[in-house]
Amino acid sequence: MRQAVPVAFLGTILGEWFGSAHGLGLLILSAMENFQIALLWSTVILCCGLSLIIFVLLGYVERIVGRHYR
Repeated sequence: MRQAVPVAFLGTILGEWFGSAHGLGLLILSAMENFQIALLWSTVILCCGLSLIIFVLLGYVERIVGRHYR
């Protein structure tokens, strides 16, 4: 689960990229088409940061659950 949730987050962004009317994927695409480089990179860094935070939080959950069932 720790590895699947950040990948699912990335899949959601890619899904928004190709077929949504709103979301982070569309924001990245719009910034890329309009040459708004600062917005593009800030959105990409935000997505990476959110994915990393989710990964770390699930690592803590895994550690707590692992201690409980040992």
